[in-house]
Amino acid sequence: MAALRARAASGDTAAEFALGAAYALGQGVPRNLAEAAQWYRRAAELGLADAQFNLGVMYAGGIGVAQDSGKAAYWYLQAARQGVAEAQFNLGTMCAEGESMPKDAVEAANWYRKAAAQGSAEAQCNLGVMYCNGDGVPKDLVEAHAWFIAASSNGDSLARANRDRLNSVMTAAQKAAAFKLALERVGDPKKRELLASSAGHS
Repeated sequence: MAALRARAASGDTAAEFALGAAYALGQGVPRNLAEAAQWYRRAAELGLADAQFNLGVMYAGGIGVAQDSGKAAYWYLQAARQGVAEAQFNLGTMCAEGESMPKDAVEAANWYRKAAAQGSAEAQCNLGVMYCNGDGVPKDLVEAHAWFIAASSNGDSLARANRDRLNSVMTAAQKAAAFKLALERVGDPKKRELLASSAGHS
């Protein structure tokens, strides 16, 4: 811990993040969430994406810091721009709900799409709902079904229920088109193979 603290004090972002995590979890030091937030902030200000996301979570929940959804949104944005899927999803939800920012379904869909492309099941499901309702995107049942199938393959039970409901109102051609899109969106080769083997049963 002494060596880690020395590296963190010298501005080593990885060490700052590790020290923040140590305080957050109480590993090697007494658990101290305020101290964790301070070290995460140092790493976040130097551009470490994981620290930016963790700091956003802390501000969102008032964990070790005063709850501040505006600051949560700021740090989620920094992490989201660096490709952190969880930050993209959280930012999409804040846009969808108008939390600390004007409600913006189009922007929400954009952030959900970025997270969905990285395999976030929740983002895939939410994007499917938006396509179902024409909320922030054109209404498109094929797109909706494709995202529900992808999210289902990632274990999302709500997406599975939505997928099954759409099955009853879509034509065979629409289902085939959605399934083809879903195959392209499932990044994991093993999941893609399982999905392909279930053709006709989804």
